[in-house]
Amino acid sequence: MNKPVISLCGSAIRTKYWLNTYNKFKETNKVPFEMIYAGDVKPDFDLPENFKFIYTEVKPSQCAYIACMQAQGEYIMHTNDDWVYSDGCLDQVLKEISADPENMMLTPYLNREPQGLQPQGCRFFGDFDKSTPQLVESFIVHRDVWHKLGYDRTFLSVHYHIDIAMRHAEAGGKVVQSEIAWTYDIDSGHPHACMAHHGHDLTLFYALYLKDMIDPNLLKTTMSPEAKESLVRMCEQAGPRSQKPGTPPRSEWFVPRKIPVDIFENKDDLLTVNQGYAPLQCPVCGVPGWGRGRRNAPNAEQCR
Repeated sequence: MNKPVISLCGSAIRTKYWLNTYNKFKETNKVPFEMIYAGDVKPDFDLPENFKFIYTEVKPSQCAYIACMQAQGEYIMHTNDDWVYSDGCLDQVLKEISADPENMMLTPYLNREPQGLQPQGCRFFGDFDKSTPQLVESFIVHRDVWHKLGYDRTFLSVHYHIDIAMRHAEAGGKVVQSEIAWTYDIDSGHPHACMAHHGHDLTLFYALYLKDMIDPNLLKTTMSPEAKESLVRMCEQAGPRSQKPGTPPRSEWFVPRKIPVDIFENKDDLLTVNQGYAPLQCPVCGVPGWGRGRRNAPNAEQCR
C-alpha cells in the first residue's frame, strides 16, 4: 500500500454508506488516500487495507479527534460518513491546497443540486454573504496545521470543525471554498444524538464569536435555559428580518474568540473516557451518558 497523501478522518456510525464512499474515492481519484473512522458501530464486513475503523463509545467530536490522531497522510481531511463527494474531489482539493499548504484550509462547496435544491455557500450567516466569515463543511488542511490547532473538547458532536476554521482564520490563515469540488450530506435529518445535542454546540459556537451572546464559559458544564434563550434571540436576529433599518451590518456582529480553546489531549484513556463537556444523560432517550449508541435503552433507536 502506498503511503497516503490524504487521510479522511471522522466520526462514523452509518456503516451502510462506508464502502460506497470508499469505492467512489478509489475509482475517481489518483491520489493515494486512507480513510479512518471512529465510533461505536462495528461494520459486519471486511474493510480494505487503507480503511481503518476504531471502536470507541466516546462523543462524536472526540471520535473525530481520535481518527485524526491516527492519520498518516500529509493532509488531513475532515469528513462524516453521510457525506457524498464529487468525482475526483480528492485530486481537485489537493491541487488547490498545494498552492499554499502552510496557510490554506480548503472546503468543498455545499452542493444541494442532487437533492433538488440550490447549491449553498458556507458563510457564518447567509450562504454567500461575504461580509461574514467563510466556514467549512468537509475541509482539508496540512497535518501540521491541524496538529497546531486541534479540536475543542467543549463541543459534543457538531461545530468543532467549524470552530477550527474560525481559529485558523484568526491566526492569519486562509479559509477558502473550492468552486469545483463539492460535497453534501445525505442523512442530515437523521434523529441521532448528534442532532439532540446540536443546540448546545450551536449555542457554544455563537457564544464564542458573536457580541450579543452569553458567556461561553457557561456552556462548559450545562445547557441552561438562559443559553437556549440567547440562541433563540440570535437566530431571530440572523434570520430574514436581520437587515431591517437600524440593524448593524452582520460584519459588525463578530468579536475575536472570547475564551481560550480547550483542546483534546491524547491520553491513555482517550478511547474510553469523554473529555470536556459531556451531559449526564441523553436528552432524547434519557440514558446516562451522552446518549449515542446505547442500543439497550428505551427509545435508543432515536439516538442512532
